[in-house]
Amino acid sequence: MTGKTKIGLIVGALAAAVIALAVIVFGTRAGDPIEIINRSRVGKTAQKAIMGDEERRKYIAHFVEVSDLSVDPDTKSAEDGGVTVVPGLLRVTGVVENKGDEPVDEIVLILHPLGETNEVLSTYSEDIAGGRPLAPGQKKPFKFLIPEKKEYGGRFLHSRR
Repeated sequence: MTGKTKIGLIVGALAAAVIALAVIVFGTRAGDPIEIINRSRVGKTAQKAIMGDEERRKYIAHFVEVSDLSVDPDTKSAEDGGVTVVPGLLRVTGVVENKGDEPVDEIVLILHPLGETNEVLSTYSEDIAGGRPLAPGQKKPFKFLIPEKKEYGGRFLHSRR
């Protein structure tokens, strides 16, 4: 038997052992890699954050709150040490809180800036969970930028899904 053949046999045996171990540990068939990955995630939060779209929307409607929501001109530090407005941009800030008992991995804030006569100028959406599950009881600040509309009257509507 050549060296390459021995290495091939060893690699094959190791692969078979890993698959067998996955079946034993995760209680699933080896041919379902998504289920293996989902079950191997560390902790209850990551494992339970996988919920269907309709279930997630209902959960968010009942248990997720957005507070301290504001839409203000974006600013940056000026050379003189002060603050200057960044033209053309609005900064959206707030805090999202999961008041339920399940983690949730996508919370979309839908924002509608209003004009002087309360007409909707545009619609923006942003995942304010930041791409990571929001654990039960967790509060998380968020911020994102949107283009400024010259007609913006300082008011907005919002919803979450």
